[in-house]
Amino acid sequence: MESLSSDMEKMRIKWRQDKVLELCSKGHNQSEIARILQVGIATISRDVHYIQQDLYNKRKEFGEQIFAEYQKSGLYPKRCCLTCIVKSINDICSKHISNNFFFFMKLK
Repeated sequence: MESLSSDMEKMRIKWRQDKVLELCSKGHNQSEIARILQVGIATISRDVHYIQQDLYNKRKEFGEQIFAEYQKSGLYPKRCCLTCIVKSINDICSKHISNNFFFFMKLK
């Protein structure tokens, strides 16, 4: 019984986070979202932080995959400055990751 309620709680949180993302993308601020969803502003702030972290992690994983493919391709120079590599990967990721990542960076 306890695992069922835990699963339901996780589903409820996921639903709320999806709504926060949706409402943010429509231009609502955190106070408005809290009022619409009838929860405290701290809850919305925590959800926004979680969404930002999730998007950051996805971007990082994607960058690591791109870098691995870049190394496998043979185009990877033997001597290249790390800054150039990081910039190239960041440019590639920026083109493929949703603009929601950058939107959420402005929310705080």
